Order: sequence, then structure tokens, then C-alpha cells
Amino acid sequence: MTKSTKSSEYSIVSPMAAAVVSVDVIVGQSVDKNQIIAVIESMKMQTAITAPVAGIIENINVSAGQTIQEGQVICMAVKSSEPSGVKHQEQATTHDGRMRWFSSISSLPLV
Repeated sequence: MTKSTKSSEYSIVSPMAAAVVSVDVIVGQSVDKNQIIAVIESMKMQTAITAPVAGIIENINVSAGQTIQEGQVICMAVKSSEPSGVKHQEQATTHDGRMRWFSSISSLPLV
């Protein structure tokens, strides 16, 4: 997470060079802390990118199938003082339509 010039705005960045498998949020969506924002894949391992704090998604800078670099901004959000009421997502759909289960910080081998 990188803070922006506004105190309540932050960016969610990629921890590594990877391919974007899925983007699991839309602009304007409220997200809870640890909710899955996107799933990326590097070296046949999938990693869930999660929201570091509750907030509202302002823009999305990547799409499924895109190759991204370490530190590249995945999306921007505005910090929210209240949880969105949406339960933590623990599963996501992979690029081939199979369901995968994730914790807030996890990597799974591609099967």
C-alpha cells in the first residue's frame, strides 16, 4: 500500500512482476480490510492481492490477462472509517473458470 497526497487516499500495488489472473472489484465498490482485490500469477503461483484497510475503490489500473511490474498500481481507493458490511471473500475464479480458495495472504500452485 502506498499513501497518496490526500490523507485518506491510498494505492494498492503489485508486490512482484506477474500476470493479472482476475480483478475482483469494480469502481465505486466498498471493500473491507483483507478483501480480495485481484489475483496475480508469477512462476505458476497465484497470489491474492487484498485491501490493507476498508475503503471505496476509486479507479482500477489493470485488467485480467495484463502483465504488470513490481510496484505497479493495481487500483486506488479512499479509506473508509466504517466496514462496508461485505464479508471477506475467500474464493476467486481463476482465468480458466475454476474456483480457488484464498486466505488474505496466500499463494497456491497452479494446478
